[in-house]
Amino acid sequence: MSMQPRGTMAPQASLRGLTSLTRTSGAHHSVKETDHLRDREPSTPVPKKRINTAVPPDADVPAVAAALPTAVALPSGFRCLNPTCSSGALIHWAEERGRPRLFCSSSCRSAYEYERAELLLDLETVESALAGSTGTYRQQRAVESAHRQLTWALLRYPYEPTKNQVRAAR
Repeated sequence: MSMQPRGTMAPQASLRGLTSLTRTSGAHHSVKETDHLRDREPSTPVPKKRINTAVPPDADVPAVAAALPTAVALPSGFRCLNPTCSSGALIHWAEERGRPRLFCSSSCRSAYEYERAELLLDLETVESALAGSTGTYRQQRAVESAHRQLTWALLRYPYEPTKNQVRAAR
């Protein structure tokens, strides 16, 4: 029977932290998880920089244009802006066609606009109820919780379609 203290698990020591004890030719030594980085080949490519770190803050257009090919690639596509969209399709950026669509379909856009408008109306109703400040303590806390929940839900609906429609009409 082993004389190992109760509750210790020596084989799982490597899972506990940045170092682990390993046995090499009868001696214990500490091996850090980052030791493998010292043995990298010199030909290993250096990670690409973001554009904001690849150029100085006061960079002009030619400097930024020169850094673009070596910087981290810009995202070429995004998912639909509707948080409840079940489509897994990506909307891709097409350079020759202007601003890309925000939604995968017109029905997704309509559902987004409807849900956002309903959340805003709910929030307005809850805020007006809170302004009256009547009811019991528990009722007040329940309405305050609903206010926080609605505000949190609206974070998923940042795009204001009516603002952009007004701009397009001008």
